[in-house]
Amino acid sequence: NDTAEYKLTKFFIKNLRPEDVFYDIGGNYGFYTYLALEFCKEVHYFEPLSFVFENVKKNLEKEPRVILNNIALSDKREELTLYLPNNKSGVATIRPEIKTVFPKCKNIKVDAISLDEYLKSNLKPTVIKLDVEGAESKIIDGGINFLKQNSPLVAMEVWSKKERGKFQWLR
Repeated sequence: NDTAEYKLTKFFIKNLRPEDVFYDIGGNYGFYTYLALEFCKEVHYFEPLSFVFENVKKNLEKEPRVILNNIALSDKREELTLYLPNNKSGVATIRPEIKTVFPKCKNIKVDAISLDEYLKSNLKPTVIKLDVEGAESKIIDGGINFLKQNSPLVAMEVWSKKERGKFQWLR
């Protein structure tokens, strides 16, 4: 909700540091990517929806501190189906049950890799913003090696209230 996003924005403004590497997973139109650029040495933006990614790319492709990734993160290298209701990119999800609320969803195939695989050739994040509409478990599972050995700050929206307890160990 707007209040949570406002609080998160204030938190990042207060706590991001010049030495931070920020991962914006589920970047959508890049609000947190732009914000992190004001404070961090490097920002990695992840957005699997091509039509959203291309908008952000136009504005940021010349920014040397941003790594733009038109890919999803998951627990392994795979092709995922995203369900996109009414072209509302902010609610695109891997969860088919969204069709009960939005029966006319577009099915979009996207490529995915694991966070652990991505980290083999990229700087490790000190801060992760995760807003992925139901893919939280897959992404955390795909970064489990990194997350257990490191302690990045993780700001995560959890899609299902039933799943919130699964992520307590990240605190």
